Amino acid sequence: LIAAASPYLPLVDDLDRRDRIAGRARATIEQGLDTQPPEVARRFLIRTWHQVLLQTGHQHGLDSPPWQACTAAIDGLLWSFQPKTDAEERKRLAQRVPVILKVLKAGMERVGLPAAEQESFLDECFRLQTQALRPAPAAAAAEAPATGHIAAPGLRLPAGEPVGGEVRAGDLVLA
Repeated sequence: LIAAASPYLPLVDDLDRRDRIAGRARATIEQGLDTQPPEVARRFLIRTWHQVLLQTGHQHGLDSPPWQACTAAIDGLLWSFQPKTDAEERKRLAQRVPVILKVLKAGMERVGLPAAEQESFLDECFRLQTQALRPAPAAAAAEAPATGHIAAPGLRLPAGEPVGGEVRAGDLVLA
């Protein structure tokens, strides 16, 4: 009986591995959703990033650097939308965003998200990140139209230095 079952053990192991990956991907997404992210991030996590996690888990494993980068990108993305109250937090945001965007862009491309949807999502993220830099993000969110345009003129650090620079993700450039 054991000899007859042994050819099936790799299939059972593979099924078990798939179940572990699916469970961890689901738990990771749910953990991000527990933070009550903006709707655009919520939809992205459920529809797109879940698929990225599944593919990454299957290709590289749950303890791999690519898996860790994908889960860190969720935390970083959600953190980037939270209000930044001092110059040090703003500086950290400027440093972390390019890394986060690189991982997000690679994941979106890997699961075949159309370029227009990628651009729309990244534009909305930039709008939310810009709001996080403003002194009163809740008031800014209520007043700002969701146009997807990059509009942060006059955005300044407490020291009076304008926030500026370029963030690149593939062919996309945020200035």
